[in-house]
Amino acid sequence: MPVTLTGSGIIYPSGTQSSAPFMYSHINTAGVSIGASAVTLMTTPDWQCPAKSNGVFWMYLPQRNDAGTWGGHHIPLYYRINSGNWVGMGQSGYSQTDTTMGHNGGGRIDTQTQCWNFDFSSITSNFTVAFRVDGYRHDGDGAYLNSCDCTSGGDSTYTFNHNAAGTKTASGGAYSCGHIAWYGVGG
Repeated sequence: MPVTLTGSGIIYPSGTQSSAPFMYSHINTAGVSIGASAVTLMTTPDWQCPAKSNGVFWMYLPQRNDAGTWGGHHIPLYYRINSGNWVGMGQSGYSQTDTTMGHNGGGRIDTQTQCWNFDFSSITSNFTVAFRVDGYRHDGDGAYLNSCDCTSGGDSTYTFNHNAAGTKTASGGAYSCGHIAWYGVGG
């Protein structure tokens, strides 16, 4: 059974959580070169969450492979609770698609998109959560956002950043840049 977000809560296979839903968004328009050593691609603020939260983390990362070999990027994901230590969730492998990895001659542009479900129902008081996404190459350098023909300009009122308190600010036409979304509901 899928996870479903409704107006009164999130429906999980094991039942419904019952508090007001929350949603945060983080957009990063600063490009980063990806090489042999891990670099941080995006870090969210420490967002406020209600006790016993369950939620969905979603990310969209434009990336470029400069190698004519298998190239591709490993994308490790981390989270932290209440500004504590980062907890590693593993890494994605080379890429979610073959088009970034297998291109003779390099210069291939693609994206990596992932979705994770988090169950923080064991946390019985309000808390904060932040997410960090790193990247390093598999074989051949590349980049996140740099020279991926993404734009942060334009007249869009549909792309936002949420600060730690949840206040949103418009981020122009940055819909083609990197995104992290965190949405869910507390218990």
